[in-house]
Amino acid sequence: MKKLFTILTICYSLSSFAQLENGTVAPDFTATDINGNSHRLYDYLDNGYSVIIDISATWCPPCWSYHSQHILEDVWASHGPAGEPGVNANTSDDVVVLFFEGDASTNLDQLNGIGTGTLGDWTEGISYPIIDDATISSLYEIGYFPTVYTICTDRTVTESGQLPAENHYELIQECAVQVTGKNLKVLDYIGEVSSCAPASIEMSTEIQNLGTEQVNSFTVKLMDGNTEVASEIFTGIFEPYDRTIVDFGVINIDVTTNFTIVLEEQDNLSSDNQLTQEITAATIDQQAIVKVTTDNFGAQCSWNIKNENGAIVADGGPYNNHSNTSTFVQQVQDDQAINLPQSGCYSFEVNDNGNDGMYTFQPTFFRIVDSQGNTIANINGDEYTSSIAKDFTNISTSTSINKNKNTLFNVYPNPAYGMINIEFDSQFEKENATISISNMLGKEVIALNNIISNNTSIDISSLKNGIYFVNTSVKGNISTEKIVILK
Repeated sequence: MKKLFTILTICYSLSSFAQLENGTVAPDFTATDINGNSHRLYDYLDNGYSVIIDISATWCPPCWSYHSQHILEDVWASHGPAGEPGVNANTSDDVVVLFFEGDASTNLDQLNGIGTGTLGDWTEGISYPIIDDATISSLYEIGYFPTVYTICTDRTVTESGQLPAENHYELIQECAVQVTGKNLKVLDYIGEVSSCAPASIEMSTEIQNLGTEQVNSFTVKLMDGNTEVASEIFTGIFEPYDRTIVDFGVINIDVTTNFTIVLEEQDNLSSDNQLTQEITAATIDQQAIVKVTTDNFGAQCSWNIKNENGAIVADGGPYNNHSNTSTFVQQVQDDQAINLPQSGCYSFEVNDNGNDGMYTFQPTFFRIVDSQGNTIANINGDEYTSSIAKDFTNISTSTSINKNKNTLFNVYPNPAYGMINIEFDSQFEKENATISISNMLGKEVIALNNIISNNTSIDISSLKNGIYFVNTSVKGNISTEKIVILK
């Protein structure tokens, strides 16, 4: 789910905690409200209700400001459980709102607006349950007051923040829904999303049973296009709402690849049976362009590129805010040229000091492209909240013949696009010379024998983008040159 909008007003930082990550499983709880009624989270979820919890403190001005607007009261009235106090007769009957006073130093009097340490009567005009229980603050690892979470029926938690009432319900509409009968869902890819080429990455996926039936076995595959990379079979007892991790093992890649995780199951909702994940293992020439499109809060957005030693070699931002920061605006920033003369592993890092990522109704992104327009690293605005980094490899190359007296031959152009030319040094007598091209994993992809000409052209149009090695052997003399293929 995407966070539509967050008013960045907070009252107090609890430095010993860190917010629950969006998409994690919400911890279950049972709590008693100030009227003596018991509330168990998973009972509500199992009965088809999404749950909004507002964790506040009676002395917190931003908490009071949001609470006293009765925004969550409006959500309760329009969408709360049928027959409950304050709920409209035409309710959608699919949302529960719970308010928690989350500071252990306060008491019931302060909730009722009595004494010091309170900003008013927190019960006035409120129909949804109010709970005085500070254990929720540690259970849900809040970092500040107020913290507002939305918990979907599939048990996933999202920090939804201080949204308007209509946006709260819009966000809930994006929740996954349990399907009658058999339904398995690919929840997420687990593993690195970028590495310097060549990459050996341990890849896994998380699967959830979002049907009403118990499942005892299923098959999940990792695909590269139409090629099966790995296949695993799960066996066991898999109850409704259960989650499990399926491990594909270590997968070797030498270029950026879009992998698809596919459930090989016939169930009642096929649309959630696969997920595509880009794994970046890209290479780039020393010249490149950074393209940036932000949301209306451009001043929160910045990026940098770090070398293998962690030193920043290029950076950009922060940018300007849009004049109307209450709207969802896409801002296209000026392109920025970068020059990375040293070969090696680099990290492309994006930061958002608002800790809410980026959102508009149009795409937002940070992107590195090479001189041919190929995308080397791409970070979408909804991939992160505070920061994210992706790695890539820089290979300094030349587009002309590179004369090297220590080798038997020269290869050009480099980077190469459709053809390469091999020019042997005329001092070497050629008799049954060989040429081979191998990828970063050492696999031979092209081989030519019985070469007698000083100049040989080779069609490389069938090879993917990436780093390759051209190997020659002439009368026992072996030589190797590295090339980059960019199409």
